[in-house]
Order: sequence, then C-alpha cells, then structure tokens
Amino acid sequence: MAMTLLGISVRLIAWNIYNRDDNVYTGQHAWNEMYIDGRWKVVDWTWADKTYFMDESYYKKVKK
Repeated sequence: MAMTLLGISVRLIAWNIYNRDDNVYTGQHAWNEMYIDGRWKVVDWTWADKTYFMDESYYKKVKK
C-alpha cells in the first residue's frame, strides 16, 4: 500500500514452496512485485523475516 501511495504499481503473487525433497506446500508463500524503471521487480521480505522460524530445508524455488 505504501508504494501505491507513492504512485508505484504493485501486484501480489502467491505460489507454492518446495523443500529440498521437492515436497510441495501449496499456496504457502506470497510476495510482491513492483513496477520500477520499466519492468517488474520482485520484492520479498518474508525470507528475511527473523520473527518467523523456518526450517533450513525451505528454498525459494518455483517449479515451471
């Protein structure tokens, strides 16, 4: 919301996460993309959030 108040387009992306064994956790992660300098850039603060414990087996990986 803060970025939209500054006139920056933002969209929410929700997807799955996978651990190192390729087990899928459906819809367990969301992040934002902001339109800056003519292209969409990913902004994901969740992975840096130290208030939420996450096992090291979780990775930022998207299956295509």
